Amino acid sequence: MDLTTTWDGLPVAEDPPHGAAILVYRWERGERRWLVLHRAHRGPDYEGEWAWGPPSGARLPGEPVVDGAVRELEEETGLVLPLIEVDLDRDWAAFMAEAPADAGVRLSAEHNAFAWLPLADALRRISPAIVSSQLERDAASLPAVLPPDRAGLAEAARLLLQGEVIAFPTDTVYGLAALARETGAAERIYEVKRRPHSQQLIAMAAEAAGFDGLVAVEGWHREYMERWWPGPLTLVLPTLDGTGTLGVRVPDHPVALDLLREVGEPLLTTSANLSSRPPAMTAFEAASLIGIAAVLDGGEAPGGVPSTVASLVGDEPEVLRPGPISADQLRRTASDRGRRR
Repeated sequence: MDLTTTWDGLPVAEDPPHGAAILVYRWERGERRWLVLHRAHRGPDYEGEWAWGPPSGARLPGEPVVDGAVRELEEETGLVLPLIEVDLDRDWAAFMAEAPADAGVRLSAEHNAFAWLPLADALRRISPAIVSSQLERDAASLPAVLPPDRAGLAEAARLLLQGEVIAFPTDTVYGLAALARETGAAERIYEVKRRPHSQQLIAMAAEAAGFDGLVAVEGWHREYMERWWPGPLTLVLPTLDGTGTLGVRVPDHPVALDLLREVGEPLLTTSANLSSRPPAMTAFEAASLIGIAAVLDGGEAPGGVPSTVASLVGDEPEVLRPGPISADQLRRTASDRGRRR
């Protein structure tokens, strides 16, 4: 194929990525079904007939990669969907999108048919092989999406106890989780998130007593726990062995608490996103992270802002990261404590 122009004569960006494939799926009967389109044109410039393939198209000169992908998806299918980047380091970038179950497809003149297919059927139809292999590789990287019922919670707990990393909803944003006692699993969180080790993970448990083996808790610390837990406040406390500090939190979300009770021990957590990117607010956004085993789907996260982080290492609380609970609210807690002395 001539990479200088598109099939209809438009110029193509000379710098990579030259275009993008958009891997679109929707849920049917608990299974992902992938959107494939049938091309209406043939010819030697297309290595024979490019029969079935995912929505895709070239990037115009100077066009941002994601803008080009959004444009191509809308032009070819009529769909306007949030895109999650899968890989921008290829000559042909890859994005992923989840469509509603009732999404209507409106084809352009470039295509004359479409289908929503299970992955195995989509792979059999797609040509050329390089395109089907890309879909196979990218789809295989997707984690399982588990419902927050008894079976889903049991499976999420099983994966965690086997040392896997999963994503789960909290009262603030979606988070990544691994067993606190499993060093290798915690290391995988850093790999998934591409996060520097200088930024600590946060421990979560279903109740304050779950941290007894991790941090040194003084009497006045418990007043903050009793006032703000479960809730969006992470307390930084000295570790029990005296070697440092650790942030701890009890989330105020029924699915998160059910998971923590099912696991029965603390989890190390952080927000579900690549480092420096916005945190995931839905299971779909969390599921775009490569390297996690599953996502526990609790619907959209209600908070939208990561928890307040406050250090209780000194004599008074120090806010290290602003969040839903303000410094004034924490100071009032300290004032109440002072009046009770």
